[in-house]
Amino acid sequence: MKEVAGDRKWQKGLEWGFLILAYLFLLYKVCTYDDYAQFFSQLSEFSLTHWCFALLALLLMPINLLCEATKWKHLLSPLIQRPLISAYYDVFKGLIAAFATPNRLGEFPGRALWMPPSMQIPAITLGFIGSILQILLIFTLGLPAIYYLFHNITYITQPASYFICGVLLIFIILAAGLYFSQRLKSQLKQLLHTISQLTAKHFFIVLIATIVRYAIFSFQLYLMLLCCHIYLSPQQALLAIPAYYFLITFTPSISAAEPAIRGSWAMVAFAPFSSNTPGIAMAAILLWIINGVIPLMIGSVLKRPPTQ
Repeated sequence: MKEVAGDRKWQKGLEWGFLILAYLFLLYKVCTYDDYAQFFSQLSEFSLTHWCFALLALLLMPINLLCEATKWKHLLSPLIQRPLISAYYDVFKGLIAAFATPNRLGEFPGRALWMPPSMQIPAITLGFIGSILQILLIFTLGLPAIYYLFHNITYITQPASYFICGVLLIFIILAAGLYFSQRLKSQLKQLLHTISQLTAKHFFIVLIATIVRYAIFSFQLYLMLLCCHIYLSPQQALLAIPAYYFLITFTPSISAAEPAIRGSWAMVAFAPFSSNTPGIAMAAILLWIINGVIPLMIGSVLKRPPTQ
């Protein structure tokens, strides 16, 4: 009984640690942002129609996260039958950890805090499967867009090289671990067994939720571009939006530093179609607030559902 209570205290302490770190990063970014004059100048030009575009993008945020909760629920199916409302709660809590860790690496450990220790590593592994599917979709749609948009692959050389080096580093660490640790080898076999228990039905649902979430992300960005006086034709949007998501996905960052990164890559992706560079940067930053900052605030006050 004491051991269970100790585990709960440790989990609660880790949750609070992620929360405090996330808010410290957010506070730092707010205090060091130096373009407030331009930001509020753009805001003052919004008409009622433009505010409606922003409101619609905001209303799509919980649907976006519902797709992620659906993925999480079905990915956990080999381990536990998780109610959707509880999976939704996990996603919000995972966003707190993601906000303060490089490339959102803390997201799945943050989601799995409530689980027994024996299930946490398999749960994190299953979560990363969903993340890999999302990355593969972004890569598949984004790479051709990069090529056709810029006719020059040098724009993605540096981010892609970071990604490749990271994959190779993980591979080397795992290979060394397998060589030196029989215990790790048995754990890896257990994880592969866990992954193999995903049924075709669950995998199909995860895949569909991944595609729908990407479509929502893209539509939200299109709405925010309209909101900030950036008007693209459908053909231009189909090129620039996948290219933009490709660039930000394969750029190493922490969530709190994303406004500058997103604004910079947005200007690279959308500047060929619009000279309104302040509006382009603002659209990317406002979308980061909608999909990053607001869920962080909601997750920090969200109560654990009674099903847990």
